[in-house]
Amino acid sequence: MNKPVISFEKYEILSIDYKKLDEPSIEDANISTEVSIGISEQHEAGKVEIDVSISDPVNQREINVKVRGLFLIDESLEIEKIKQFLAQNGTAMLYPYVRSIVSMVSVLDSETSILLPTINTTK
Repeated sequence: MNKPVISFEKYEILSIDYKKLDEPSIEDANISTEVSIGISEQHEAGKVEIDVSISDPVNQREINVKVRGLFLIDESLEIEKIKQFLAQNGTAMLYPYVRSIVSMVSVLDSETSILLPTINTTK
């Protein structure tokens, strides 16, 4: 049986910042997502960090969530392939957790939860 290229070990919530606004700071809803990856020196482990910021002017709130996923890597891969697998597959594995966290936190203060859209990790 072949060893998986990357194996998802766990995720960690690095930060959650929820703010109820007296007045909306912007007029339109906005979602920004940043993804960063890192690889250990021996190329046996990697990490993916997803940082999401959401502005919800209708419900007068802002949410920022940062989550890190930790992965084991098949050491036989070249560094460029490792980066590609972490960026695409690692993000695809971690993003559902980020979506769930945002949804759960946002529904605690409103009957309207925020559901992040799905993303295409190949682009």
